[in-house]
Amino acid sequence: SAVLNAIAASQNASVISALELDFTKASAGKIVALDSKLNIEMRLQLPKSAVVPGANYAVAYVAPDGAFAILPAVVTESGVLAFYAKGGQGAYAVIRY
Repeated sequence: SAVLNAIAASQNASVISALELDFTKASAGKIVALDSKLNIEMRLQLPKSAVVPGANYAVAYVAPDGAFAILPAVVTESGVLAFYAKGGQGAYAVIRY
């Protein structure tokens, strides 16, 4: 998405990959979005080509209402990226700088 690319550019970073997540729950027979204040621990395996020793990583986040954030992330030597996603729906991009 253009917004995710703009967030990465504002940090002098490159987009490694992007994904959309939608965290919901069933309540009274209806599917309801989880509150965006809820933090959900995520782990993603990055391709070996995306792991650069000494590089910094983060995750750009954009909510459907346009709210955005740069979420801290940690990458292990084996290329597993860990971060906290937000409840509800959102677009995410792993960025490296």
